[in-house]
Amino acid sequence: MALQNRLNNGKISLTGGLLLVLVCAIWGGNAVSIKFSNQGISPLLAATLRSVAAGFLVLLWAKFKGHGVLFPKGARNR
Repeated sequence: MALQNRLNNGKISLTGGLLLVLVCAIWGGNAVSIKFSNQGISPLLAATLRSVAAGFLVLLWAKFKGHGVLFPKGARNR
């Protein structure tokens, strides 16, 4: 019962619903992009390009949010 109250009585907010639609569109678009890219370039190159693009987007998001993406000094030497 308490869990239901925390979940806004089982309803999804507008922001949550829009994010769900966005994630579904990205996942669905990924399969379509793989199908099209396999016709012109090798699968390994296509995967590399997608990974580089995703990494760039993560860096942009981190910069926008003010988060660092690297380890702090001295953290890797433990």
